[in-house]
Amino acid sequence: MSSEHDRLTYRAAGVDIDAGAALVERIKPHVARTLRAGVLGGLGGFGALFELGNRWREPVLVSGTDGVGTKLKLAQELGRHDGIGIDLVAMCVNDVLVQGAEPLFFLDYFATGKLDVNVAERVIAGIARGCEQAGCALVGGETAEMPDMYAAGEYDLAGFCVGAVEKSALLDGNRVRAGDVLIGIASSGAHANGFSLIRRILERAGKPWMLDLGGATLADALLAPTVIYVKPMLRLLTELPPHAMAHITGGGLSENIIRVVPDALALDIDASAWPLPPLFTWLAETGQLSDGAVAHLQLRDRFRAAGGCDAGRDHPRMAGAHRTCALEHWRSRARARRTAARAYRASVSHVPRTPGTARLAVLVSGRGSNFDALRAAIAAGQLHAGIALVASNRPHALALARARAAGIATHASESRGSGDRAAWDRAFMAAVAAAQPDLIVLAGFMRRLDAAAVTPWLGRMLNIHPSLLPKYPGLDTHQRVLDAGDVEHGASVHFVT
Repeated sequence: MSSEHDRLTYRAAGVDIDAGAALVERIKPHVARTLRAGVLGGLGGFGALFELGNRWREPVLVSGTDGVGTKLKLAQELGRHDGIGIDLVAMCVNDVLVQGAEPLFFLDYFATGKLDVNVAERVIAGIARGCEQAGCALVGGETAEMPDMYAAGEYDLAGFCVGAVEKSALLDGNRVRAGDVLIGIASSGAHANGFSLIRRILERAGKPWMLDLGGATLADALLAPTVIYVKPMLRLLTELPPHAMAHITGGGLSENIIRVVPDALALDIDASAWPLPPLFTWLAETGQLSDGAVAHLQLRDRFRAAGGCDAGRDHPRMAGAHRTCALEHWRSRARARRTAARAYRASVSHVPRTPGTARLAVLVSGRGSNFDALRAAIAAGQLHAGIALVASNRPHALALARARAAGIATHASESRGSGDRAAWDRAFMAAVAAAQPDLIVLAGFMRRLDAAAVTPWLGRMLNIHPSLLPKYPGLDTHQRVLDAGDVEHGASVHFVT
């Protein structure tokens, strides 16, 4: 017969039902702020209910579902969970909006390995704020606690939105014609697209989160919530209905706008008509992107919801639009090349170049107190640098674990008992060079490197030594200073020769 100790429970299996119930109670006030006409019932039912009423004569329901991609990884790494829910709502409601529909209600899906009620509430509160901005009701959702499916601290999000539009007002691109003017509406930043590439650029740069980009830090610029265009665009739909609209997401203008353009037409875009924001200048320069990639980055991320075309080129409120709007008019063009982008490089020069950031490779052998000091100086904006690599001749050095926890690339190779000293030095420095550092910093690196390994880095390799050189080289410098009765002590930073 099994004992009480042997009996399994959901909690023992990793599912905390009480935590889930507590979360529901905590999010109710957030949900209540999103209520609108048409909502029937509240949280807790098997399904969410919404009554269309008699507002529409021939209503067409428009649905959209999406996530926020790997922008989640940055939000989780930085512990900034408050805006990611707005991103989730925006990605869904903007898709519904561009078909002419008004978003009515929204549902979310939150999945995690172990439910952290505080984090989940922050995320869902952001979803509620997004719903308020969109004028739609948060009518339900699912919180899934799935042990072993996600690493500690990780979660995933998905959203689902339903809107409605009068059948006669549905935007499907049929009204678009040659000569229509294309109008771009500015984004808040990268929104929730392109983050797989962005995260690689960040790794290359050493993640200088506190870098100043024209008044905003890099972290703030990257995590700025996606703009929800619903309310101003719904007003536009009543005052000056566009012929079509496109939500610019993955693939950029070139791959999104043509979805609402007849096959016989193409886009002619002069990208120099708008300045590239500092964030995208930094991404392009730091990532050393090709001209084609810069064009794609710029066209993808400068404008997000693009109001399609004017109601008629002779409309008084559109006078001069072909000269002042960000994108030129559309012209008939061969289908083989439906989007022509011109002068995209010119837009980069419209904004001041951001301060260059030095790529550092930090060599360590122990716990990494100097490495921690470098990281703190970078985070405080005192050092325009990023740590691209932490390398050690001790695979179990504590500094390596700290670097990995911070998302910094590492390399380790045991030097003790390596045999051919010169061969080890060459292999080790080749691994360091692969990180393409501008500067190598020896921060408690307890090995004298061979001259042949140092020579290629003359003038670009610094050592930090815990004494005032040339006095007290070697180990145990603090104790030796005390034993000698010296009244002055300090540290030395010098080039390695």
